[in-house]
Amino acid sequence: MARVFICSSRSLFSEGVKALLDPEPELEVVGWEADVAAAIQQVLELQPDAVLIITNSSLSQTVNTGQQFLRAGVMAKIVELDLDDSSVCIYQGAQQPIRATGDLVQAIELSLADSDGTEAPTRK
Repeated sequence: MARVFICSSRSLFSEGVKALLDPEPELEVVGWEADVAAAIQQVLELQPDAVLIITNSSLSQTVNTGQQFLRAGVMAKIVELDLDDSSVCIYQGAQQPIRATGDLVQAIELSLADSDGTEAPTRK
C-alpha cells in the first residue's frame, strides 16, 4: 500500500481529494498540511511514499513547492497538481550532483526508465 501525504493551502479542495483517494485500496492518506514548512517537517517524520502538492501556477513563487520539498531532503515521489490547468509535474524525490556529462546522461536515463517501468540502460 502506498502512503500519501497531501500539501495544499486549500483545505476544502484537499478534503475532496482525500475523499477521492480514501476508497482506493492501494493508497493510504497519512496526513494533510496547508503550511509548506510544516508539511515538509511532517513528511520527513512520516516518510510517505508520495507527496501530493496541490498548487496554482498563476501564483508567483520564487521556488516552486516541489523543489522546496526536494531541497529539504524529502525522498518521496512528489506529484504537483496544478489547479489552473489540471496538469501534474512529477518529481523523483532524489537529487544528485552532476560532475561530468556522463552523470547528466545517467540521470536522464534513470528518470526515463522510472517513468516507463523498464530497467535503466547501463553506461559502459
